[in-house]
Amino acid sequence: MILVGMGANRSGKWGTPEETLFRAIKALEQAGIVIVQQSQLVVSMPLGRGRQGVYVNGVLQVASHLPPEALLHRLHGIEYQAGRRRGVRWRSRVLDLDLLEWNGVIRHTPGVEKSSGFIPLTLPHPGIAKRPFVLAPLAEIAPRWHHPQNGLTPVQMLKALRTSGEGRILDQ
Repeated sequence: MILVGMGANRSGKWGTPEETLFRAIKALEQAGIVIVQQSQLVVSMPLGRGRQGVYVNGVLQVASHLPPEALLHRLHGIEYQAGRRRGVRWRSRVLDLDLLEWNGVIRHTPGVEKSSGFIPLTLPHPGIAKRPFVLAPLAEIAPRWHHPQNGLTPVQMLKALRTSGEGRILDQ
């Protein structure tokens, strides 16, 4: 199973955050990535420091022949088309596409940190178990999926989180 998280909290050249997410789905399809399932969108509190508006988030199950690095590169290309420019972490953004899961692969390169703008791909995405705005949509489209490292379902991970604070869902 290949899972992609998506979010936006700033209007851009593709429109409002909601419009941007729907346009990103079309861009994925045009790039040869098949949308198998898509969750409903949720509105959530932002993560991290700084003043940011609320986010609109969702999760997609996709099918692709691309290996994980190439798929991530394609996701970043779509972010760029939407007007995203990478910079400071935890900032508002017009589009964020995260490769959450790629066919149960576990990949981490210990000791390799961000250098020259490169962050090595970690699978599954290290934030899945900590983000209600990922877990709730994931529970909707893949309730029987188990995290390849902790063995928990999205609902089990969601129950383990506090329901207030960063990343909490405001509206579904």
